[in-house]
Amino acid sequence: MRRYMSGLLAAAVLALSAGCAQKFTQERFGWIRAGVDDREDVRRVLGDPHYRSSEHWYYEDPEDHTSAMIYFDEQGRVSGKQWLN
Repeated sequence: MRRYMSGLLAAAVLALSAGCAQKFTQERFGWIRAGVDDREDVRRVLGDPHYRSSEHWYYEDPEDHTSAMIYFDEQGRVSGKQWLN
């Protein structure tokens, strides 16, 4: 029984760590739609930005040397986006 519980615990830890995958990727960036998504949608898809203002959010991954800007209109909807290498 103890061996079964250890295996179950190990499987749970692996499942949880898989959920911690990096959110800021070029693929996920592509999911953001101008005129449709708002700040909460962007946060859900890409995570919290490295820098934010009322007009734009900046994301970066120093290890991959990539960054991106998400621009918002007055209503908080995405008005544009730019992938930067």
